[in-house]
Amino acid sequence: MAKDKLPDTPLLTRDGVNPWEHGDQSKLMRDAVKMAELPSSVVFYTLRHSFIADVIDKNMNVFDIAKITGTSIDMIDKHYGKLFTGRVIEVLEKSSLA
Repeated sequence: MAKDKLPDTPLLTRDGVNPWEHGDQSKLMRDAVKMAELPSSVVFYTLRHSFIADVIDKNMNVFDIAKITGTSIDMIDKHYGKLFTGRVIEVLEKSSLA
């Protein structure tokens, strides 16, 4: 979907130009959940949360996570900061600072 799009161009659009607005994904999300045979309780937010937690676990840079998900570094720190704790300790142990 991102092929040939400029970095600031919305990935998901309603008409090929305008970005999705709040709620535009509801029916598509319900259909996708059903097709993927996921529990009906799965919503867009669930997948977003899982994505953020997963890329933190894979050591993605917090700036990149914020950019990809359209949120702030402060929000990621507030809600996911505890997931970075192990990484900080690991980096310090590998360095001569520990």
